[in-house]
Amino acid sequence: MSKLLIAAFTLAVALGPATGDGSERVDDATLLEELIRIPSVSADIPQINRVVRRLRDRLATDGLWCRVETMDDGREVLYAANVSTPTPDVLLSAHLDVVPAQSPALFVPRRENGRIYGRGASDCKEHCVLAASTRS
Repeated sequence: MSKLLIAAFTLAVALGPATGDGSERVDDATLLEELIRIPSVSADIPQINRVVRRLRDRLATDGLWCRVETMDDGREVLYAANVSTPTPDVLLSAHLDVVPAQSPALFVPRRENGRIYGRGASDCKEHCVLAASTRS
């Protein structure tokens, strides 16, 4: 099995936490909707850190090794791997921040024709959820 490391960051500065306490594992679509609801706009470090923590909770629940590091500006960076060391064979990298929305309604996920829409649904929160679904 290859060693795999997932790093959630943006432009060399990582992003933040999430909602929930990680006690219940939700399906990937529900996780994506949770992440969309968090308005993790690039300048809002507390919300970014919230998204990072939610994703960390999910990955830890799945049994992955997780480490969160705090940058000088307070942003948190999540590293997760299927081994307990940050020396991966493969690195998946994605960011959890989003650009500002013209309306708060864009942070309310909606399902339409088998798709999920909302801020970050295709860049890049969806990619983080897909990486979190990777098992080997």
